[in-house]
This record gives sequence, C-alpha cells and structure tokens, in this order.
Amino acid sequence: MTNARNKRSRGYAVLLLAVLALTLIPLAGLAIDCAILYIVKARISAACDAAALAAARNLSLGQTLAEQEATARARALSFYNANFAENFLGATRLPPTITIPPGSVNNVLNITVSGSARVRTYFMGMLRGSNIGVVNVAATGTAARRDVKMMLVLDRSSSLDTSGDCDLMKSKSSEFVGRFADGRDTIGLVVFGTNMVVIPPSQTFMNRIQDTIEDIDCGENTSASMAYWRAYEELVNSNPMPAALNTIVFFTDGIPNGIWADFDVRNASGNRFGYREGPCGHNDTCPIPASTCSNPGNRIRGVLVQWGDNQPRGAVAGLFEPVGAQVTDSAPRVARAGCAFSANGNHAEKVRKDLRFIPDVDAQSNRIRNYPIGYSQYKQFVTNPDSDFDIQYPNQIRLDRPSTIAKASSNLLDYGAQRVRNRALNSQIGVVTYVIGLGSRSLPIQQQPDDVLLARVANDPGDPYDASRIRSPIYVDDPLLSDGMYIRATNDAEMSAAFHKIASELLRLTK
Repeated sequence: MTNARNKRSRGYAVLLLAVLALTLIPLAGLAIDCAILYIVKARISAACDAAALAAARNLSLGQTLAEQEATARARALSFYNANFAENFLGATRLPPTITIPPGSVNNVLNITVSGSARVRTYFMGMLRGSNIGVVNVAATGTAARRDVKMMLVLDRSSSLDTSGDCDLMKSKSSEFVGRFADGRDTIGLVVFGTNMVVIPPSQTFMNRIQDTIEDIDCGENTSASMAYWRAYEELVNSNPMPAALNTIVFFTDGIPNGIWADFDVRNASGNRFGYREGPCGHNDTCPIPASTCSNPGNRIRGVLVQWGDNQPRGAVAGLFEPVGAQVTDSAPRVARAGCAFSANGNHAEKVRKDLRFIPDVDAQSNRIRNYPIGYSQYKQFVTNPDSDFDIQYPNQIRLDRPSTIAKASSNLLDYGAQRVRNRALNSQIGVVTYVIGLGSRSLPIQQQPDDVLLARVANDPGDPYDASRIRSPIYVDDPLLSDGMYIRATNDAEMSAAFHKIASELLRLTK
C-alpha cells in the first residue's frame, strides 16, 4: 500500500511541476528580458547624457554659428556612439536626435539628445499570441550651456617689456579669447598701463579683440584698480545679462601703482620731497613753493603714478588722462594752464609742486582707507620717519612717496573687488573674478605681484590639494556664485598653463 501511495504521489508531483512550468518559465524569461531592456536603456541614457554634455562643451568651436553647431553635433554623435556600441546585448542602435536651439532663453541654451534602439526579446516572443519579439527602448539626455559674458583685463606695464614676457602674454591671451564663441558669447577687453583702452563687450568680439591684443605695446605704469572697476561697469551697464556667466579675467605682473582721482591744487608752500629741476631732488625734503595752476579752487582729475619702483623715495609723476585711443600710445598728460606738471618737456615730476595730497576716494567711488563696516582694510598707513602721511597736511595721504602711491593703489583695487562681490551696481548680477599674477619669486618684493591682494580680489577659497593656491584671508562663500581663482605664474610655461586652466574652468561652468 505504501509503494502504491508513493507512486501516486510521484505522479501528482510530475503533474504539478508541469503545471508550474507553464507559469514559472515565462516569468523567468520575462525577468531576463526586462533585465536586458533595463541595461540597454541605462546605456542609452548614459550615452545621451555624454552626448549632450559634449555638444554643450563644443559649442565654442567654429567661426560662425553654423560651424559651431556642426562641430557640436559631430562631437555629440561621436560621444553617443562611443558610449552605446552597435549590437550591445543584441540591440540595433538607431541614430540619435540632437536638438540645438537657434538661440538661448534667458541666457541659457538647453541641448537635448534623444536616443533609441530595437532590442530583441529572448522569451517574450515565445509566448503564444505575443507580438513583442522586438521592443523599442528610448532615453533622453539634456545639458544647459550658460552664455558667457566676460571682460578680459590685460596689464601692459613696462615690466612686461623688461622681462620679455609681453609677446607671450599677447599670444596666450589671444588664444584664450579664441576658446569662446563669436555670436554666442559676449566678450570685451580692457588693456591698461597708466591709462586704459576699453572695448565694450560684444557678441562679435573675436577679430576686434584679437587684433587689439596683437597691437599691444607694453610700457608705462599699472593703474589696476581703474581698469578692474571699468571692466565691472561694462559687465553691468552694457546689456545686463543676469543669468549669464558674468566674469572678469584679470592679468597683471606687478603691484598696482596708479590712482585716478580728483586732486586739490596746492596753494601754499611747504616741506616735501622735491623734484627734478626743483629746489631739491626727489630723494630729499625741502621747502617747495606753492602751485601756479590756474583756477586753484577747482580740483584736477587725472591719473597719478609713481616712477620710483614702489620704493619709499623716488620719482612720482602725473597727471595723465585715464582713457586712451590705442594700445600703442603713451598716456597724454592732463592739460591745466599754469600747472608745472602739464608743461612740455620732462616736467611730470613737478606734480609734487602742484597737488596737495591723495584723496581718500577715487574717481570711481572706491576708497583708499576707512573702509565701511563689513570690509577688512588691506594696507594700513603707518607713522615713521618716512610717514605715509603728508608733512604739510597731517593725516592726509602724501603723494610725494612712490611706496605710498602703491599702498593707496592696492587699497583701491582691494576695495573695488569687494564692492564687485557685493553687487554694488546691480544686485541681480554676480561676477566671478579670475586672476593671473606673473612674476618670478627671485625678483625684489616690490616688483612681484602681491599674492595676498590678488587672492582677495579673486575671492579664492584656496585648495588643500594644491599648495600653489592661496586662500583669501577674507574669503566669502556666496551660495549663488562660483568661487574665483588666483593663479601665481612664475615663468612663461606657468603663464600659458594659467590661461588654459581658466579657460577650461569657465567652459566647465557654462555647462
């Protein structure tokens, strides 16, 4: 009886297994087919994302919008095919659809790549009455490219000519401009020495800016604050673009030493450092007669510079016009009847006779000292045998001392950069600053870029993995704005690398 019962049980088991097989095998097949479909869809999605990013990154290549779009499509297709190979898991790859709108919306261009494939199922098609032997699988990837609105600010001071770096600076900055797209990005230029030449930002920038850079003659002084603030004004005032990537790229090879301001006429004699052809030389203190400028009650606006290598004693010169016409011209002197500094010949140093002192505020409303609450002042004016304060006008900043002019100029740049970060002219437009400081560390400290100052200008957070990066001592983390960057370049190779690194960073941030 037991054997008979076991035989009947085995019969039931075989019957039950046959019934279950009709259900389990299709379910197992469905799981396998679904897994394949999922893997293929994931691969298409990754390929679409890579292709969209590649298209966005390559929209800067080409002289015309049509060339840029063709390059972007070609790169997108290449990345798509590389990330989703033909016959992957037996799938038939279909050509992707790459959508590049003709223009941006609110300064953002959204690029879309859609991909699909026909995937053969291994089990679904075996089901009776099924018509799903081949399944279409699709995915979409997008990338947003922000328009770039940038002001490139280039130092053309005489130290670049002396060091032999002028031509390389011109070459690398021109290549840098070439990384962006005519007709898509908006770029302007400020070239500065004693004065500045300004090209307002435009979408048809390439030829004009590159030709201007090629024409640069390096010479004169370093009126950095004036040029930096003018670049900011151009970003804000010329066709404001709040949603664009607004940025200033600032190149310099030395310490600021030019001040654009309104100066009072010196209407009384008194002691100060002298000047060439005067009662004493510029290294000695003696009684200097009052100015003979006409209209002594009217202030005189111009750029005051120093010729004394930023030393405590040496030549001071001015005043000069702030804006020039050509990057090959020397800055013309300000003309004021009766003033010794504006006479023909070698009389620029006689500004010590004509002007009283350096005002606390320049012509662009940037401050030299007594920063408002919330700012950390950079340079402190000190009292010593060669005081930064004027002998004749106590507690006023003297203008007969080259190193004092350098301190004042540094404060102006520092305060101007803090105003830029605080959106002084337009609360809707945040500006990111990138700075390159060129100079061998073997040079005297007065001839090297001021690393702390330039890190403050860039608002650089520093980099724990890069010892060459310097953190700004007043770094502020703005959640609505990318961090800036300061790069110190000590030779030609590092200068080339700096321009390349900033271009790569900007193109990365546009995505």
